[in-house]
Amino acid sequence: MSERVETDIDFKPTMPDIKPANEVTTLAFPPGMGPRWFGHYDQRIADGAPFTAQEVPRSAVWIRESDARPLDIKGLVTISDVPMPRTFFLGNMPRFSSTVSYSFSLFATEDELAAIGDAPILVESDSDRVRNGMSDQQARIWSPNGTLIALTNQIAFFR
Repeated sequence: MSERVETDIDFKPTMPDIKPANEVTTLAFPPGMGPRWFGHYDQRIADGAPFTAQEVPRSAVWIRESDARPLDIKGLVTISDVPMPRTFFLGNMPRFSSTVSYSFSLFATEDELAAIGDAPILVESDSDRVRNGMSDQQARIWSPNGTLIALTNQIAFFR
């Protein structure tokens, strides 16, 4: 999170072809169910559904603060840890999971985050391996206009 120096190299990955936030289902727990922090976010599932025993643990969720707070670095860091454990996408029930290692890489500038305002951002998550009580998870976080603004990686234990 230091001052960035301009360089002559600028590689940009391409955002996945995903339905817009206004065309996908809102993720919600029944009243009184689910973690309390869940209510802080408006989440709309664009790809993958938890507790459906998918073949791959991939998901893409449009997300923003439920109180329409404009995105800033603190909000982005908290949103970066919202993706559900990858085990939730490989089975039909939740499993206890605990993060062991977590990294966050910021690519957006303060001006780019300010330009997003309170629009939803896309959190695309996947895993390379889920086995024997251990899993990894990567997430790419995209602005509404398709710019990669942050990455996360984590290792977790599960039961």
